Amino acid sequence: MISRFHFSVDWRGNLRRTFILLGILILVMSLAFESSATAPPWEAKDWTQWTPKECISILSDSPWAVTFLAYSHGADGQESMSPATARISSSLVIRQAIMRMRGLPQDLARVPHRQQVQRDEKTGTACLDQLFDDRIVVTISGGFIDEIKSGPEMIVSRRKYSPLPSSQSDPIADACGEQTLTRNSRSVVFVYPRVVGGKPVIGPGDKKFTIVSPWKRDFEFNVEKMVYKGKPDF
Repeated sequence: MISRFHFSVDWRGNLRRTFILLGILILVMSLAFESSATAPPWEAKDWTQWTPKECISILSDSPWAVTFLAYSHGADGQESMSPATARISSSLVIRQAIMRMRGLPQDLARVPHRQQVQRDEKTGTACLDQLFDDRIVVTISGGFIDEIKSGPEMIVSRRKYSPLPSSQSDPIADACGEQTLTRNSRSVVFVYPRVVGGKPVIGPGDKKFTIVSPWKRDFEFNVEKMVYKGKPDF
């Protein structure tokens, strides 16, 4: 009787441990699958495989793009609202999303007008190969653009920086055709210095920076999340 009792206890104990281990294994596998399934496109796949929906998300709601409802009061006192977006156009991930929205890259074997495609590819390569070692480009679109009377300040750890005076006339500000892509909504481009007095405007100890807006809230960017392919990207 005693030996049979011990056998029953050991058998049940082993079975319980087996089910516990199996449950832990299933939980770990499900979490790993969920993490992979919810990974953002800039981590999950190459930019040439991004879908239009993913590009729209990157250009409007990502570490490099902030969108919120802007409120404005008209002459009649009525309050109006419109979505406003600020994008870090100098970041590589934003430029790649713009290129994908423009249909690049294309398969030359499947398009009839190869010369046009080759010109587009050349423009796309020039866009992606640009270096922004000395400036940070910010594009604000939508909202009530007319209410931005002067260049909005960039605030980094309470330090304030004004945009360069040549922001609007500098061709590098829209070399990727971003304003053409967003022609359905008005946009304005601002260029900020990346280095001031020999020191980077955004240093290793800075976690966030803000682009001031004339509306009820500002555009806030989390520097720690603005990492692309293992490198800071802004």
